[in-house]
Order: sequence, then structure tokens, then C-alpha cells
Amino acid sequence: LPQISGKINVVNDSILDSTDGTEFKLQIESGISKVPDALKNMEHLNTTGKIEKVLKLKLQEKYSGIADTNMVIYDVELLVNIDGKGWEKVTKDNFPTDGLTITLPYPSGTGRNIHDFVAAHMFTADMNGHYVGDVEYPEVTKTEKGITFKVYGLSPIAIGWKGVNSSSFGDGENGNVSSTPTFSVNKMKAPPTGDTSSIMLYVLLA
Repeated sequence: LPQISGKINVVNDSILDSTDGTEFKLQIESGISKVPDALKNMEHLNTTGKIEKVLKLKLQEKYSGIADTNMVIYDVELLVNIDGKGWEKVTKDNFPTDGLTITLPYPSGTGRNIHDFVAAHMFTADMNGHYVGDVEYPEVTKTEKGITFKVYGLSPIAIGWKGVNSSSFGDGENGNVSSTPTFSVNKMKAPPTGDTSSIMLYVLLA
């Protein structure tokens, strides 16, 4: 019998607010199970593993100091249901031009009061002034429901985090941090070196 190999990830649906008989739904997949058509001809992004690797590297370049274990990848799609005719995937032609605010659940083991978060989103279509493979870094807000931010396209999204008591996220491109970190120094008296006063005293006594 033929053997079929594949990658199965958890997919969650999130219904958004409806307006004028139009319903929107986010389909959130943990990890990436398929390569978007627009990326298949790009050598550095033509596998799911490459996409996840590049997104994580981009996030670490933008915000220095994020450990590999403190990042998670989501594949997010926006679906629309107009007048109850059924769910269809939103394309670049009908994606909101002023962006879409989405909320993702806090990654397992993290929380609003104990972690700070950053995000990176990769475009899989030429849209809203961006090109295929471009990465944007939306500003993240922590809410009761999860991590909220606005994107101008959908598909692969990376989330990174640090503990709230750790140093601030560094800007890997400019070498800046969002706030001045504090630190303490233990002041210890250094041992004397090259001081011959004690030796001369012993010589005089002798």
C-alpha cells in the first residue's frame, strides 16, 4: 500500500464581529502544514520548515534576546460568509485595506501578567504596499482574551515572548531597547597589587 506522510496541526476557529450580513472567521493553525502557492517558487521559503525558520530569525533580528523555545508559529486565514452563502477564504482583493485587528490565544505556558510579547507576520501576496515574503512587525497589546495586534495581510505569524521581569526587547536592527534596563553591581574591594608598604615595614623591623 502507498505510504502518505504529512503534517497535522491543531486548527481553531474564531468568529469575528458581523456587519451588514457579512460574517468573518479566523482559522488559526498551530504551525504551518502547507506552503502558500506564492512561496513555492522562492528557494528560501519553499518548505514549511524554511518558512518557520525564516520567521523566527526575522523576529530575533528585530527583537534581540528571544530564545528559540520562546517562539511559536501560527498559520492564520480569514474566511468570509456573505448573506449566509457559505464560508470562503478572503483574498488580497477583498482583504480590509485599513488592516485587520486579530487576537491570538496566549501560547501554552505564558500569560498576560508574566510575559511580554512581540509578533512578526509574513506576506504571501502582493498587497497593501507589501510584497510576497515581506515581514511586518505589528505592535502587540495584551488583553484578557489574548495577544491583540493589527495586520495588513494574513498567513504565517510568529509570536515571541520574554518574562516581564527580564530585560526589555532589544531592537536588533538599531541596537536600541524600549526602556532602560536596570542592574546592580556588587562592589568588592580589589586585593592590593604592587603595594610594597607592608614589605618595607617588615624589612625595617628586621
